Amino acid sequence: MKQKLGLLVFAGAIAAASAGYAADPSASKDPPATGAPDWTGGYVGVYVGGSDTTTNLQEINGPGELAFLPGERTRTDIDHSAVVYGGFAGYNYQFPNGQVVAGAELEIGGNSGSATGVTNSGVIPNAPPIEDNIPTYNKLALPWTFRARARLGYALGDVLPFVAAGVTVTQAQLDLTFPCPNFPSPGTTVYTANTSKTLTGFNVGAGVDWAITRNLVSRVEYIFDDYGTPSFAENGSQGWNNRRLSALQSNTLRVAIGYKF
Repeated sequence: MKQKLGLLVFAGAIAAASAGYAADPSASKDPPATGAPDWTGGYVGVYVGGSDTTTNLQEINGPGELAFLPGERTRTDIDHSAVVYGGFAGYNYQFPNGQVVAGAELEIGGNSGSATGVTNSGVIPNAPPIEDNIPTYNKLALPWTFRARARLGYALGDVLPFVAAGVTVTQAQLDLTFPCPNFPSPGTTVYTANTSKTLTGFNVGAGVDWAITRNLVSRVEYIFDDYGTPSFAENGSQGWNNRRLSALQSNTLRVAIGYKF
């Protein structure tokens, strides 16, 4: 649903930009000439926006498990909404006597906040009586993201609709908290595990650049990232070792401002 909402917002932005362009009688629909900007050149910029990352985290317990019945599985959905921010640099080339613009772009940025999903484990065999459905708190954070993208656009005077695709690299941090009642002794013992992993996936997206002046360019765009199904091996203070599997995808809608050299 949120991915569809992002696409609808993006479609609305394109429609608004196209309507504004069509309503401007001074806008040229011909190849760059006297009044139309030349999109060829390098540029740098900054962006800010929002992202929604969804993960179905699955807990699979292995042999020799300290805390859970071997083979028992639990699942939880983690929905991580955050503010994203960062910077980018790239280069565009507008083909001579035409409106096609090709380019490449690199970016690095941060991702605020984290989200937690709860899984429930069973009883511990051969242990003192304890509660069933003991919660494990799974906190996920994605502190930074890097993208390398190729872009292809079609210049409409000072408006440049484009599509983009490439490679995304991010760091996924998974922090686990397991408050275990009456094990290994009466009372509650809190076990923790922390793990992180660098993930590589792909991205696709689309957007609109608008040349405010010859050097100042604004942008609105949507990006979809897919990291596949990464796994995490956790090592707690007592040596428990669960495997974490999650299908990790992000939807990002953001605005940007850049300077073209």
